Amino acid sequence: MLPTTLGLLSAAAFLHMSPNTLRKRAAAGRVPAYKPGKSWVFLLDELVSHLKASRRCHSIAAPTLRTTGFGFSSTDAKSGSALAQRIAAKRRSLKQTREATPGDKSI
Repeated sequence: MLPTTLGLLSAAAFLHMSPNTLRKRAAAGRVPAYKPGKSWVFLLDELVSHLKASRRCHSIAAPTLRTTGFGFSSTDAKSGSALAQRIAAKRRSLKQTREATPGDKSI
């Protein structure tokens, strides 16, 4: 039995991404694909394996900083506070840089 093959558009629909994104990922070798001529060809079995092997989305898998309740420590608060202070300092320095350049009308 021959494996099921998909073209770029149907593979992009299967993976729920735009064809342009899939084309770039295939060209970079991040998604299993073949290009025997001018068109990309994807094997359905390989796409399924690729999905199963890929990690969850970073934004979903990223732990959140807890500030109260079980699991909260003063170290978490200190690192969060230090990060907030660094961000505030960068914003102040950017604001001062913008104010120091007269005649620049960019916002």
